[in-house]
Amino acid sequence: MSSDGQWLVSGAADQTLRTWTIETGRIVLEVEAFRTPGSLRSVAISPDDRRIAASSMNGRIRLFRAEDIELLMTFPETEERNVGVAFSPNGRRLISAGSGSAVRVWDVERGRELLTLGDHAVNYWAPACAAYSPDGKLIATGDASTMVRIWDAQTAKLLRNMEGHRAAIQSLAFSPDGHRLASGGRDDHLINLWDVPSGRLTLTLRGHGSLIEALVFSPDGSRIVSASADHTLKIWDAGLPE
Repeated sequence: MSSDGQWLVSGAADQTLRTWTIETGRIVLEVEAFRTPGSLRSVAISPDDRRIAASSMNGRIRLFRAEDIELLMTFPETEERNVGVAFSPNGRRLISAGSGSAVRVWDVERGRELLTLGDHAVNYWAPACAAYSPDGKLIATGDASTMVRIWDAQTAKLLRNMEGHRAAIQSLAFSPDGHRLASGGRDDHLINLWDVPSGRLTLTLRGHGSLIEALVFSPDGSRIVSASADHTLKIWDAGLPE
């Protein structure tokens, strides 16, 4: 969704990229994002609402101008497949995570790879996931190794490993203040909450019957919304101290 809440972007299995108005629910623009085999996997809107990034199951990443969905750039191919993408908070970088061993950070203006966060588990059906902290200083990653990792976003230095899942990590989300991280499991169906500075597991939420597809904190950090492949959305108390 755009930062002003007026429009959103969607990606479909037929590789079509569409923008929609929130108020009317009507399609504004649509374009075939990729012309190669492999459905569209992930979309993201830049923080300034000027660009849309899209990635495909076969690993391709493209950047579009949001106002007319004009193609701006195709990023260099990598070994990763089943790739998801997300912008940094300032919109200058794009992070990509997929089935390969590397999570990559890209320069949005030049389409150049800046950093590689390596040694992730290789698994096409349980690809790596990644999230930026709100201040852009940290990157969290998760993969089929069941490990959540915290990295320095400027140097790619690994800061800590956090263990608490029994299966692959499917989704990640930082709290608005950046002090907490939520991780969603693939096969253990758990949501774990972590204290980011210490790496300590503070809370485990149970209730979903399948993998945790997506997580998001409420603006005040008091609630977490989870979306699962069990076809449910759940709203949780995020366990803030009284």
